[in-house]
Amino acid sequence: MTDRAAADQASRRLAQSEFSRSVVVVAGAGTGKTALLVSRVVVWCVGPGWDRHAGDGAERASVARRVIERVVAITFTEAAAAEMARKIGAGLIELAGGKSPIGWNPAPELLPSDEDEIRARARALADESHRLVVSTIHAFCQRLLSTYPLEAGLHPRFEVDPEGALLESLAEELVEDRLRELIEDPVRPSWERLAVEGVGPPEVVSALRDLCEAGAKPALFELDPFDDAAARAIVEKLRVVVGAFSAAAGNRLDPLTGNVSIMTRDAVAGLTRWIESLSTPPSFDDLMTAASDLDERVVPRLKDWSKLKLTGSETSCMGEAVYDVAAAAGHLAAVLAPLVDPPREQIAAGRAVVAPLFGEMEQRRMSAGILTFSDLLRRADHLLRTSAGVRREVVAGIDHLLVDEFQDTDEVQCRMVESLALSGPEDERPALFVVGDPKQSIYAWRSADLEAYDEFVERVRTSGGVIVDLVRNFRSVTPILDEVERLVAPVMREEWGVQPRFESLEATDERRGAPGFDRPPWSGVEHWLTWPPGPEGVASQKGSRSAETSALEAEALAADIARLHREGGVGRWGDVAVLLRVTTAQEVLLDAFRRHDIPFDVARERDYYRQREVVEIAALLRCVLEPTDLLALLTVLRSDVVGVPDAALAPLWDAGFGSHLARLESDERAAINETMACVDQALAVTPTDVPGGDALPRWPAALKGAVEIIAGLRRALRDDPPDLFVERIRTQWLAEVTGAARFLGRFRRARIDRFLAELENTLAEGNGGDADLARFLRRAVEEGRENRLALPPDLEADAVHVMTIHGAKGLDFEHVYVAQIHKGGRGGGRRRSDRRYGNPAE
Repeated sequence: MTDRAAADQASRRLAQSEFSRSVVVVAGAGTGKTALLVSRVVVWCVGPGWDRHAGDGAERASVARRVIERVVAITFTEAAAAEMARKIGAGLIELAGGKSPIGWNPAPELLPSDEDEIRARARALADESHRLVVSTIHAFCQRLLSTYPLEAGLHPRFEVDPEGALLESLAEELVEDRLRELIEDPVRPSWERLAVEGVGPPEVVSALRDLCEAGAKPALFELDPFDDAAARAIVEKLRVVVGAFSAAAGNRLDPLTGNVSIMTRDAVAGLTRWIESLSTPPSFDDLMTAASDLDERVVPRLKDWSKLKLTGSETSCMGEAVYDVAAAAGHLAAVLAPLVDPPREQIAAGRAVVAPLFGEMEQRRMSAGILTFSDLLRRADHLLRTSAGVRREVVAGIDHLLVDEFQDTDEVQCRMVESLALSGPEDERPALFVVGDPKQSIYAWRSADLEAYDEFVERVRTSGGVIVDLVRNFRSVTPILDEVERLVAPVMREEWGVQPRFESLEATDERRGAPGFDRPPWSGVEHWLTWPPGPEGVASQKGSRSAETSALEAEALAADIARLHREGGVGRWGDVAVLLRVTTAQEVLLDAFRRHDIPFDVARERDYYRQREVVEIAALLRCVLEPTDLLALLTVLRSDVVGVPDAALAPLWDAGFGSHLARLESDERAAINETMACVDQALAVTPTDVPGGDALPRWPAALKGAVEIIAGLRRALRDDPPDLFVERIRTQWLAEVTGAARFLGRFRRARIDRFLAELENTLAEGNGGDADLARFLRRAVEEGRENRLALPPDLEADAVHVMTIHGAKGLDFEHVYVAQIHKGGRGGGRRRSDRRYGNPAE
């Protein structure tokens, strides 16, 4: 055993045995951190936790209940929470049967010496495992606020608006009310100014919703973005980012060629001189004067550098510092961009319009008890920090707090964990166990903050806690781990609060000598670098467009996967994964898979709500929810299920079909018959001398059947539980049948199935009303949103798994393609695992 492997084994033993001090485990990918966490919970429950609550004459069931209910585990997603709860229950069942859970390695002195006693305790705990509190951080905060709503200053029956539908409805009401009074509104010139700039009521509604979701407060609008105090704050930011850029670039850019490159370099140097020359705090006008000297091409070029879109001269000059320069250029561009010709009049008009609306919106939503996800975190954090009594009560109900995926937390979440487990008298604190890997944190856009993570870990260390590392990888063979180290280690330079150090992983003894996938011309992991063909069909990196390149690569990749399945010995589609940096071009790849009849499994599908079968079934639901939505009705009439021809639409409207159907509130026979009479009237005057006219008489039967179904669904929406309502849609409307009969039918059927699963979840949650759901569906179709229900990969499905690189954490595949690398900048030299294509035929 190597020294690192021995240290890893000692870390695992400590993680299952140390309960008197806080423990932070830094667990690399594939190191079995979930098994370790499960083992720790089982050890605690059977050993120290049980001993804490076992008293004279206490029944096993009562002790088990108290032990289980006082363990709180928090993780990042609902799917991860459900999986963790299942594994803890399974671990207790294994121990009750005399088996050791995976990764079991506790200190013997923590457990009873009698094996029968261990099994008896485990059986009692397994019977109560359904009481285990395993949830996301948002669910934990919601339970906390629901228990103490008055202390948190909330409506006693507040509701969470995860999709923003309630906020959007409230914002629309406010904007509509204000527009009705616009003639006498003194802010009317500001509305008109925004309209000239293409900013209308829908954009104002979106701004109000976004402000609420971001946690902004009305007092924000009391600050003047153009005063001297704002200028001083901006200059301090500039001082930091310009200094970082100068430190990263040094004198490497001195030999640059190319006018724009030289201009950008000199502009940064000029900013440096201007900042250094300041002897007194600058005014905002001073700042604008300095910014006006920048050529309009400087900020775009800095953004290009941040994306590694470099000329040959720039690549040569930056050399090994290219990643540091790119990161610094991105920060600098972000600060400079708002300073280049800021639209002062438009900003002033926007503030004049939005400020009073936002203040009123905040009052209304708090009165109605509408909370966003960010509200849950902020309110719970504030409650724990400001109400000592509440914090004591909450802490008194927790013996052991476990937090998984801690690298994806932010400053607010770190403060909450600190309030629960690192504050107050030491003898009253719960045991704390934190698992994370800062190398796997990519959720900065969700406010994940590595500086907050680093500060929290340091807080644990200074308070007497212990930090251990796991380095043995149970999932990968040595060639894969070596490849990861070769690619990542050179660019992962440690910087406190920004980027962690790279920590190499070791394969286990069983996997150390295994070669892994090795079937030429394929290799276990393939990095695909794609450029379109240049002159004479030779691949060229110059002048390529991202859309063209993505389409070219998607076709080649689909063809290669199909050949791998036929000839490469990979018989199961499910053994193949395609990893993407981002999902912006995912649909291009999925279209290629459909053309090659390759089954795929994807968590989220972009433009999901613009797919025909989703548009049609969403229209059916809108027609049920809002009977007067004539656009939804028109979509239903022209859908695959009904199939009313264009020639019959005008006769139907002339016969009053739309108004009759709108008045149908239940499956009352007389009203249905009146509506069907409109169908017969329309049929009598519908022209038949049009292409396909011989098939026209078939549509009335389908439409009359649709009338019956819609009437029944409107009654069922009111009377039936969500699952029965959705089952009626599935069994009566038969959209899945018609979708399956069309080209690429299995993919269409899968979309409809996912839509109905989302619908059932939404109705069961009960957030908002019928109008809010209909509004969401209308907007989702208009904007082509992705599906809301992000499902975990179905590893049992025989389908190629398409996911982001981050989404592949914890999963194992036989063959992996890393695609769309061209979206992250130009590749380096040829590697054995690269696959490069100039055109799909190569």
